[in-house]
Amino acid sequence: MDTIVEVRNLSVLFRTEEGVVRAVDGLDFEIRRGETLGIVGESGCGKSMTASALMGLIPKAGEIGAGSTILFDGIDVVRASNGQLRRIRGDRAAMIFQEPMTSLNPVFKIGDQIREALELHRTMARSAMDARVIELLSLVGIPSPERIAASYPHTLSGGMRQRVMIAMALACDPELLLADEPTTALDVTIQAQILELMKDLKRKVNASILLISHNMGVIAEMCDRIIVMYAGRAVEEGHARDLFADPLHPYTEGLLRSIPSVAAKRERLDSIPGMVPNPLSMPSGCGFAPRCPYARPECSEGQPGLLRLGEGRAVRCFLRGSRGEERMAS
Repeated sequence: MDTIVEVRNLSVLFRTEEGVVRAVDGLDFEIRRGETLGIVGESGCGKSMTASALMGLIPKAGEIGAGSTILFDGIDVVRASNGQLRRIRGDRAAMIFQEPMTSLNPVFKIGDQIREALELHRTMARSAMDARVIELLSLVGIPSPERIAASYPHTLSGGMRQRVMIAMALACDPELLLADEPTTALDVTIQAQILELMKDLKRKVNASILLISHNMGVIAEMCDRIIVMYAGRAVEEGHARDLFADPLHPYTEGLLRSIPSVAAKRERLDSIPGMVPNPLSMPSGCGFAPRCPYARPECSEGQPGLLRLGEGRAVRCFLRGSRGEERMAS
């Protein structure tokens, strides 16, 4: 399968008065044409910053670390000119942001903002653009699309604004869709419609999707492969069916145990004890060791490498080192 995105040794740094924060630390992955890759993990693990780096949208306070490479269909995003990035963004690659109110311009009508992407990347008559705007708003389940197209963002609910953001992202049928918590503000019915829309885009133009979510149900439904991130690093990778059936990292195991189950009658959900480490004072060893029920002395002494196990599986854990067959106690 063709690779559309290749990321090698990606680091995203923020220099503060207290020290350097590594929001993303040495991340490697690929996105293949026509597949959906999911990234999952707790808030602050580096998921959203990874997606922003792929689009060349790192905040001014941050920087891409030396030695980082992001190739989009052969174009090096890290070293691309502003002109090259403009030709990619909104056309070949598009992003659905987590906070629509910070992404929509409050002084422009919804229809004008969707039309802008078409004006930049497509040669179309004005009437065709207007028709496409209405079509997109209808596709994402917005009632009275003509009225909404003539409205300003502040007049819409959070869920409606999120649907507008998705319509904007789909405007030019992108080859790569970066979706950062795309259904967080939506009710279950609309959420299902949006996920089906993304699947339809994938089928129609063989689009690739990078889906960022804390919702393991959404990840299970949508993704072909999954990367689990913790404290800026990938701690496990694998095909969705394998990762859900047989988690290899204690953190992944904890995430799956915290999912509500209809079959299991429990008064309280399982949780992962402790807190995510302060990025300014990371543990000297494995970042998850202070919270890990299987931690050994060696886990606090050094950082485990990412062990490739074949069949697309990888894990960053000393428990899977030279004794890769060892099973964690249940």
